[in-house]
Amino acid sequence: MASRIKEAGGKLLGVIFGIAVVVGLIALGMNTQKNRETKYPWKGAVYALTNDVKDVRDSSDFKTLDACRTWSTKQLADLGLNRTTGGFSCGTDCTWRENTITGGHQVKLYDCTEVITE
Repeated sequence: MASRIKEAGGKLLGVIFGIAVVVGLIALGMNTQKNRETKYPWKGAVYALTNDVKDVRDSSDFKTLDACRTWSTKQLADLGLNRTTGGFSCGTDCTWRENTITGGHQVKLYDCTEVITE
């Protein structure tokens, strides 16, 4: 009887330890994401000034507004666009809102606290 109690106690401690590890890993992941958002607060989007959705590109994250502008200008050139045929937006502190399908292409939508459009 004592060995069964000891065995059940060991299993219970194992389960508790496992739950603690999972909770710790989730907290670590959330903290890592928060740090990335703090270090790379800018996100960019480049688009054609037409309704051609295939010419929409979104970026990864940038440390500065200037880095976002540099990426955006290069993307416009890669698409064969300039400031009269295309544009870009750089936003800070953006959170993902939703993915939508427009014209057969997936477009990611974000809400940002500040947006610079050029």
